Amino acid sequence: MKAKTILATIAALFLVTGAMAEDTKTEAKAEKKDNPPKTLLDSKNASFSGYGGVYTKYAKIGDANSCLVGGRGGLIINDTVVLGLAGMGLTYPTDREKISGSDYNGLFNKIGFGYGGFLMEYYLNPKDLIVFSAGTLIGAGGLSFYKHSDDDNSGKDNNSDTFFVLEPEVNVFVNVTRFCRIGIGASYRYISGINTGEFDDKDFRGPSASIMAQFGWF
Repeated sequence: MKAKTILATIAALFLVTGAMAEDTKTEAKAEKKDNPPKTLLDSKNASFSGYGGVYTKYAKIGDANSCLVGGRGGLIINDTVVLGLAGMGLTYPTDREKISGSDYNGLFNKIGFGYGGFLMEYYLNPKDLIVFSAGTLIGAGGLSFYKHSDDDNSGKDNNSDTFFVLEPEVNVFVNVTRFCRIGIGASYRYISGINTGEFDDKDFRGPSASIMAQFGWF
């Protein structure tokens, strides 16, 4: 009889010990439960697409009303955030005298001016017919001088400059199709690093107006 009592007690102890161990495992699993923070972009539920585009800017550069042409493109995240690249260059005028507003009698009578870098944009209402966006380009560029008759680097003046550029912008678009947007915008080009010849930063710094077309999956 005593033996049966002892065996029953041992069995009960095993059951209690097993239950306690199971509870401990459950608690340990509960402690390991993933609890990620809130984030700006939800990678699990994010959607991705992209676009490329061309754009033209009109700006006062030096003493001349000027035109710059460029391209841009990027990855679109959740239809609203764009991370990409952009760049553009001066197409008119390229005459050194027109931009400086003073006579030039040297050999290098033409100007090359361009810049590019990282582009970040945010679209406020991407699925509406009229779409508003804000963004900025941050990067670098170069100013150089060359002779009109030369087609290679041997005709370039060594007296050139590189510079830092920051250009915030606001834009408004019309969704023409699912794959095409056209828009207009305004920006301000901040330049730092130009100090060569008769030019400095203020000659290339200032507001711009732009027209653009974008092609992608919107």
